[in-house]
Amino acid sequence: MRAGLVLILAVLGCGETPIEQGPSSVAPAASGSVALPAPSASTSATATATSAKSTQERWGGRIDIPGNAPLMFELRFASDQPFAATIAIPAQKLLPTDLKDVSIAGEAMNFTLALPNGAESTHARFSLQRAAGQGSAVGTLKQHGSTMQVSMRRLEEGEALRDESHPQTPLPPFPYDEREATFTSKDGTKLSGTLTVPKTPGKHPAVLLISGTGEQDRDETLAGHKPFLVIADHLTRAGIAVLRVDDRGVGGSSGSTANTGFDGKVDDALAAMAWLASQTPIDPDRIGLLGHSEGGLIGPLVALKASSPKVAFLVLFAAPGVKGTVLLTKQMDATLKAQNVSAERLAVGNAGQKKVLDAVVAGAKDEALRKILVDHVTAIAKVGGGPALTDSQLKAQVDAGMLQIATPAMRDFIKSNPGPVLEKLRCPVLAIGGALDLQVPGEENVAAIRAALEKGKNPDIETQVFPGLNHLFQPAKLGTMDEWATSKVTTDTAVLEKMASWLKQKTGLDKQP
Repeated sequence: MRAGLVLILAVLGCGETPIEQGPSSVAPAASGSVALPAPSASTSATATATSAKSTQERWGGRIDIPGNAPLMFELRFASDQPFAATIAIPAQKLLPTDLKDVSIAGEAMNFTLALPNGAESTHARFSLQRAAGQGSAVGTLKQHGSTMQVSMRRLEEGEALRDESHPQTPLPPFPYDEREATFTSKDGTKLSGTLTVPKTPGKHPAVLLISGTGEQDRDETLAGHKPFLVIADHLTRAGIAVLRVDDRGVGGSSGSTANTGFDGKVDDALAAMAWLASQTPIDPDRIGLLGHSEGGLIGPLVALKASSPKVAFLVLFAAPGVKGTVLLTKQMDATLKAQNVSAERLAVGNAGQKKVLDAVVAGAKDEALRKILVDHVTAIAKVGGGPALTDSQLKAQVDAGMLQIATPAMRDFIKSNPGPVLEKLRCPVLAIGGALDLQVPGEENVAAIRAALEKGKNPDIETQVFPGLNHLFQPAKLGTMDEWATSKVTTDTAVLEKMASWLKQKTGLDKQP
């Protein structure tokens, strides 16, 4: 499940959140990008047809959103008799879509984005003024009573739209090969992804990236950032092939992530490894895993089950080392303290969360969980000092909570206990964390991972906690999720270098000329 309003530019915090971030949040929300209604079939077809006949002007722009990262967009003028144009907003997955009321009068440029079936108030109305004799314009966007600043400039022929707020996001042309990956999981679910392979000859080591909680695309897009794309680019340039895959129900993959427990996710990773091993440029004896957050729970399970090919190495990237119940309790506590909530609010939240987690671990049915959530949401609202919740408000918040905690995916996460699994690993393991990670606190979880590996006498362990970095390994001040979108860093370069150097050592690339 993804957090976010179904409105363009309605940017809300999305990601792996504490089990209780507010009255309506009672379980970790899934990571993901801002939700946006897809254009209707007729709108998409019209936009495609219009764009196809256009070879005129392309403009790249940015929308400045207070407290969030800017949104980049591409404007393409399709004709000037009458004026027609399309707009695409990659970060919100809006494909080229026809604009309404396009007009250019002197230096004034006006156009409106009206989403299918959206009320008049949801229309995004752009009004810009071109600089005299220049290929640039500035102005405003008005939507839902809010006004945001907009700027744009004419793009040169063949020039890619550059996202200035995410400078690490790689753009083509790439110095490596890129190919689409399609394969089938054990239960018949179709999975799709992207494989990047160095251009150098011979068989290459490969890494499968396993994403965190919730529905993730192959780039693990979070708050406008694309960590898996950045990691894949960095590692492939270092000589390591990388496969990144859309989660079930996302992009080119079928199925449902929420309705898939850990066993299904392990099967998906095994299918990805088998597909990798079948590819000509890949060395099947040097295939490993990199799991981020919940992916760091799935990776060790895959390593224990994989036989042909075996997991040659494992990178645990902000991965849990403690039980799910312990992690979620500390996660909420750390986040609420960073937000300076009252002691009473914290105590009520902790008590309610414990009841929820204990019930899930005990195997409570949906009806029993719903009753606990009703009490929990009511108590949170009461301590907040506001008016009592209406029946419809209470139902909406409890329904939202049930969608999060009652799914097979969340039940498995809450019940997770990585220690006994880690004790059985024999492949080389690199575990890294961020000291300001509030979702999976780095110091505690990396220490727990090392302790479990040492208890099992794993012969090849390396761990490191990076100071000042959050759950996405961005430089941070508090580690809260609202810093994710405002940071220009997707993944700290020191972390990228650490992973690359360790992988090169474990795969023998460091010994090649």
